Amino acid sequence: MSKRFTATEKWNDGWFLDLSKESKLIWGYILDTCTNAGRWIKNFKMLNFCCESHITEEEFKKIFDGRVFDFGEFFFIPKFLRFQYPRGLNSFKPAIVSIRNELLQYGLVDTVRQSLGNDYLIIKDKDKDKDKDKDKDKDKDKDKDKDKDKDKDKDNVFHPPTIEEISAYCLSRKNGVDPNKFFDHYEANGWIRGKTKIKNWRACVRTWEQTAKKEPSRYKNL
Repeated sequence: MSKRFTATEKWNDGWFLDLSKESKLIWGYILDTCTNAGRWIKNFKMLNFCCESHITEEEFKKIFDGRVFDFGEFFFIPKFLRFQYPRGLNSFKPAIVSIRNELLQYGLVDTVRQSLGNDYLIIKDKDKDKDKDKDKDKDKDKDKDKDKDKDKDKDNVFHPPTIEEISAYCLSRKNGVDPNKFFDHYEANGWIRGKTKIKNWRACVRTWEQTAKKEPSRYKNL
């Protein structure tokens, strides 16, 4: 783990001072163990072991609401980037390039821009070329998904998915869509979208996935 700056002014931050002793320790642990791009891979067993705490994921999200963004397998901390890299992420220094690549890989560019401003992260030609390759891979994955959907829905009889099935599909796509919110939404209206009976729930998930990039608070578990 590389060395990092620490925000000494946090001791004058009302939000931080209002945290319990346990939560202050947990927040420090998260900032020390997240990736250089501000992603903390969820591991509450290790967190609770190191901090001698018993916090659950739901409790964590309530305490640090607004400071972290839930992306399924990991939490993202935009302000970590602002503090560690105050000049932005637009140079081609190896360390900055690796961070930019990680943000591109996990679909965090829009979140960074919304949180820190469009000028903080500008995708340049070299990045675009890499991004195009990733888009091609995504298109291939979408085609595979469509083929899988066709095989699974050959009988044309729709069977509402379980929350576990939705969770597994969202996790495989790393899209951050809240499975419970998705299930409750369609369960409440009889699995109808608009005026049409749903035939392919996976396609609906992918629609939420695309829309969530523009309206994260509406579709994701934030």
